[in-house]
Amino acid sequence: MEVATFKVDDPDVLVRAALACPYCLSSDQRVVLREAPDEWSLRCSCRTCGHQRRVEITDEQALRVAIAPPG
Repeated sequence: MEVATFKVDDPDVLVRAALACPYCLSSDQRVVLREAPDEWSLRCSCRTCGHQRRVEITDEQALRVAIAPPG
């Protein structure tokens, strides 16, 4: 599974770049925060090419996305 690389205090533009689609490089993503037992993840769906993927995130990154969603 892919692991998110953005820092909690990164500006929105860097968070969007870190979550950009690996196929078409578009940062136009639909991002859904998901919680499972003992882990957080993002369900990312590219609005440009339709590629979907799951990205593992830390507790701190989950808080960042919940407070200030990318885009």
